[in-house]
Amino acid sequence: MKKDMWNVKTPFFRPMWRRLLACFLVGLWGIVELVYGNKMFGVLFLGAGAYLVHQFFITFDEKDYQPPSSDS
Repeated sequence: MKKDMWNVKTPFFRPMWRRLLACFLVGLWGIVELVYGNKMFGVLFLGAGAYLVHQFFITFDEKDYQPPSSDS
């Protein structure tokens, strides 16, 4: 398995509105799945939303979201 598969700390998510939107949409979809009776996908998406909240806000470090330097 590729190590960077679960890495969401990319320059794309540097603006806070993108991080908030991603967490909100994934969490909302988890709730929708639970409301419609799909427990497995509901828990899966809520878990993914919790992972995003942890990565984007709890262990947040600004330097993780900088584009790689092009020193050649």
